[in-house]
Amino acid sequence: MTLVDVLRFLNLCMSGVVAGGMVVVAIAILPARRQLPTASAVVLHQVTTRNIDRLMPLSTVLSGVTAVLLIGALSGGSGGARTSLVVGAAATAAIVLLSVGLNMPVNRRVARWSPEAPPADHEAVLTRWNGVHRARSVLAVVALAAYVIAAIAE
Repeated sequence: MTLVDVLRFLNLCMSGVVAGGMVVVAIAILPARRQLPTASAVVLHQVTTRNIDRLMPLSTVLSGVTAVLLIGALSGGSGGARTSLVVGAAATAAIVLLSVGLNMPVNRRVARWSPEAPPADHEAVLTRWNGVHRARSVLAVVALAAYVIAAIAE
């Protein structure tokens, strides 16, 4: 097993964790949260983001870093593999930017809310979070697909 094999394995595993986690939130947790009374919806957001935020940032960064390392390691290899890795790395970078710039600040704000008395704009805040999360979910699936294509092309 070579260093490239290890990097590829980590890249695919971590991007799979990211895509799977994002998609589960988008297709299961967000629709469920919309069906709950406000106090329960706030608690659900607080609890799930607290737990998910322990895993997702590290998985996302490892996915992106391993992609960049693979791009460097494959400098003499298949152009198709490198191109796919660049697409995946760009999608992963976009996830990081959206997460750090938009979703994580909202998560910190929601963590301070009283479930029984959220701020007046709570629906707008969570609706915006949902939209950005859906975009991150699409980007995560694009990244995973690009990384799989890169692995096959190499």
